[in-house]
Amino acid sequence: MRSKLGMVAPLVLVHACAACVCGEAPPFDPDDLRTIELGGGIQAKVYLEQNWRVIDVRALSGESGQDPNVCFEGKFECTIQPDKLKLVDLAVSPSPKEKWATIILGDTLMKRASSYVLNDNLWFCGRLRKAGARYPEFVAVDIQKMASENQRWVRSIDRLRAQRDADGLVALGLKIKLQARDNMGKGGIEDYDALVLLAKKAIREGLTMKEDALRPDDFDRMFDVAQKWLERLDDGAKYRKLVEQILEKNPDHPKASEVAEKEFLLGKYEGKWRTKEEIAKLEKEKEEANKAAQALDKARLAEVEKKRQKEARERADRLAARQVALRTTEPKAREQALLSLGEAARTCLDTGFGVEAVDILVNVPDTAAVQALCTAIKSTDPTVRTQAFEALAWRGGRQDQVALEGFQAALKAENDRGTAFTAVAAAETLDAATAAGVLYQGLDNPSSAVQEVVMEGLRTVTKQQFRNKQEWQVWWQRNKDSLKPN
Repeated sequence: MRSKLGMVAPLVLVHACAACVCGEAPPFDPDDLRTIELGGGIQAKVYLEQNWRVIDVRALSGESGQDPNVCFEGKFECTIQPDKLKLVDLAVSPSPKEKWATIILGDTLMKRASSYVLNDNLWFCGRLRKAGARYPEFVAVDIQKMASENQRWVRSIDRLRAQRDADGLVALGLKIKLQARDNMGKGGIEDYDALVLLAKKAIREGLTMKEDALRPDDFDRMFDVAQKWLERLDDGAKYRKLVEQILEKNPDHPKASEVAEKEFLLGKYEGKWRTKEEIAKLEKEKEEANKAAQALDKARLAEVEKKRQKEARERADRLAARQVALRTTEPKAREQALLSLGEAARTCLDTGFGVEAVDILVNVPDTAAVQALCTAIKSTDPTVRTQAFEALAWRGGRQDQVALEGFQAALKAENDRGTAFTAVAAAETLDAATAAGVLYQGLDNPSSAVQEVVMEGLRTVTKQQFRNKQEWQVWWQRNKDSLKPN
């Protein structure tokens, strides 16, 4: 055994010499050793050109069998002459209650151990062997003094930060927390506080990495990170910030919505989560805005009614003036008078004027009169539009293609079902082929109510009973060229 231990003495001397030449050597850190996987979740550290299986120091208890190459960590308590070392909380000899392997040192290692003090962190590599029928012995091949726990934690944090290992940092922080809890009562409050600060530092850096790596639309993962800020660091501000960020972009996210309602006591208003105070303020502002809008509408309607009454009083004079303008024999002037009458019918507020203007235009044979009717049919007054539909249908029945095109365009734009019903009835007075062509164009109206009225008209003039626009389109493509006027 001593010859084998002697083999490591030159390495120890090399370490010592390096420290003399270059200053104090950095503390030994087993994490700097190359780690290999042995299978089954077992790892080994490569040191002195050998693989040392990593075990927990408590694995030395009980009836452990022989193992030629193991390594572990422990806290120094004292040496026991002539060749034993005791670790904190671990016995050095067998007893009925404590079945720990005896740790045996050679002369060189025993001498080195004389410089250790209570609670120094040590790393051991060596061999387990059977000393008797039941209890093993651990024969140390080498012992290295490690840095203090706090220094090791700091190095581990730095290493994981450099590797951008967010999960590793969070796991390390939790491990440090457990260490701080286990150390309660063993060290001063300063040690405990230092460990807690290190734990928070590791977790904070890990969660910050996770947060920075989030995609803007990965709301589930964002919520998970938010929860970890709360659970791991009790950081309610970060938790709320991330949850509110989710709610801003995805107000219907199930988990974030539940938190908003039950924890933040928010309410959903107009698609957004808000405080009760914000909702009350918005409700008040909305109520005031509605009152202002109603007052404005009332004033506007009063002004429109005032103007309508004025137009109604002046109706006879206005119509007379228009008819005088139409008596001109100059073609350009007559055309302009007709177009002007159509524009007046479109913009007038007096329904009576609009209806009579359409009556005048329908009886004028000029092409400009049809163009004027196509203008009048764009009136906001449904009564005027109804009159114009009937006028254009009557002109269309006399082979006026411009009138039919104006009728079709107006039917596609009509948004009032009652007016559309009258328009369809007017179209039904045309021959079946012409009526079908005019009504088919009305299927492009965006109003489903108007489309239904148009389809009912198509059923009347074609004797077909199709139920929807798609069926009518298929039929039309197959039969449009074969339709004949009555």
